[in-house]
Amino acid sequence: MPAGADAPASAIHLPVLPSFDALTYLSRDPLTPSSKMARKRNLGLVAVLWILALGLGVVMFVLYNDTRLSHVQSGFPHMPLYGAMTWWFFLITPLIGWTWGYFNDLKDDGMQREEEKR
Repeated sequence: MPAGADAPASAIHLPVLPSFDALTYLSRDPLTPSSKMARKRNLGLVAVLWILALGLGVVMFVLYNDTRLSHVQSGFPHMPLYGAMTWWFFLITPLIGWTWGYFNDLKDDGMQREEEKR
């Protein structure tokens, strides 16, 4: 085949992707039993992760608040408290977003129920 010529259509093989209808996904009924169970599971998981994050914050404060670990001469990790706080915040940033989204979904469900009552 000369340069610049198009290949025949039968020579092009594209993968077939499953269809995804975003509007159907977004308009799912939030009051079904499975979504209520998912909401409870998410609440439990968010609560447990926040307890772990706060516990990690306390451990960080105890270990790095002017102790041997916070001085450069001690070896690994030799970072002061503000360095440990930076890593802690970096690690909990996704949890903050997930919590925000969870409460935003609760707000939207409440507004949807009020509109259905009218």
